[in-house]
Amino acid sequence: MSPAPRAASCAANVYIVSQFRHDEFADENARAVLLQAFARPLPLSRGADAVDLPPGRGRASSWNLLWAQDLTTHWDEPLTPDSTVWAAGAAV
Repeated sequence: MSPAPRAASCAANVYIVSQFRHDEFADENARAVLLQAFARPLPLSRGADAVDLPPGRGRASSWNLLWAQDLTTHWDEPLTPDSTVWAAGAAV
């Protein structure tokens, strides 16, 4: 992939996660369980849905943690619910 499409993917991904930057999606309890769930790389939807959080809360909080850079991904690839995500600083 040339640099231009990678930059476009990165910009689109930042836009996506920016939609979850608000405090309503930030939850310390969710943060703790999601960071544990993503201690190893997993598809976002799989890790978010596997934790004991109310329906939809795991995914919304995961997007928020991507915005906060507590979780990370391959930012130069299109970001979808099936994208691989892991805790920032975790061995990949």
